[in-house]
Amino acid sequence: MTFANTPVSNFGGQSLGQMNLVAATADSVNTIYMQLNDEIGPEKTAAAAAALGIDMDDRAKSAVSNVLGSSAVNPLQMAQAYAALANGGTVRPAHFVAEVRQGDETRYRAGRDKDTTPFSEQAVADTVYAMQAVTKSGGTAASVGKAFGNRPIAGKTGTTNDSKAAWFNGFTPQLETAVVLYNPGPAPDYEELGLGRWGGVKSDITGGTIPAKIWTSYMTKALKDTKVEKFASPSKQVSSSPSPTATATPTPTDTASATPTGDPSASPSESPTDGEDGATEGPTEDAGDTPQAAGAPSIADRAAARLGAAAQAAQGGPGQGRGAGGPAAGPGAGRAQG
Repeated sequence: MTFANTPVSNFGGQSLGQMNLVAATADSVNTIYMQLNDEIGPEKTAAAAAALGIDMDDRAKSAVSNVLGSSAVNPLQMAQAYAALANGGTVRPAHFVAEVRQGDETRYRAGRDKDTTPFSEQAVADTVYAMQAVTKSGGTAASVGKAFGNRPIAGKTGTTNDSKAAWFNGFTPQLETAVVLYNPGPAPDYEELGLGRWGGVKSDITGGTIPAKIWTSYMTKALKDTKVEKFASPSKQVSSSPSPTATATPTPTDTASATPTGDPSASPSESPTDGEDGATEGPTEDAGDTPQAAGAPSIADRAAARLGAAAQAAQGGPGQGRGAGGPAAGPGAGRAQG
């Protein structure tokens, strides 16, 4: 399919009928979001991304492909953006240093004077609702949800063209973690190389494979003995419970969707009692991710596409929301508290 002279396809080139945005998010469907971005205008998507702390280059701001992540980002930026979704909508500029003391005197403290709330709480709740479908049975990161039992997990997989980078960014209401894999080539250009096949992955590495496993391994330990918290409820116009199942029409239309190539039939493990997350090590392989441009799963963009509303760009500065991670030119993982 082509939008604004930009060709786009889904993972594996597969197509289905019509589906709602929850299903399109769960299956990481490029064509659905490209069509929606073309209708609402990519400038609104760029504004939503900026409000979460991700500034696109000038060319990408007006490009319909920006909803797929056509601007490079680093793990710290993604951790900050997703942390805002985790905490209900407050953007807290990420920082490496929380406080500097000299003797009894505090010389620096990362305050919250730069915090912003660019989206309504209900808009964020609806977005997070769709992102929970990603980790449910049939989603591109179903293994993550299966590993954590009844603990709600929201997130998004992302894979660049030719599998040169793979992401999984996910969160609970308490904690966000961003994981990315990439393979920079030799100096002086450091051109990104393909990730290849390793770690027991039989197909190309996608966000639902090794990045999701790394995320699960870390978050299993980080969330151990913590309270199981729920996300805010979505609006009635969205749905009453997350569902990654596509709603297909009897007659296929121009709108296409990707079918995960992993195990879409995996079901969540038995739900433990309230207060226990039932997390397990070692999620199974999920390879049904969607190739995306320039490295980002871009939920900031998807938030704009979902809501069709522009947001004012947030101003940078020190603040709450811890993060740590490497630049987009090398391997790293970013983390931020929601």
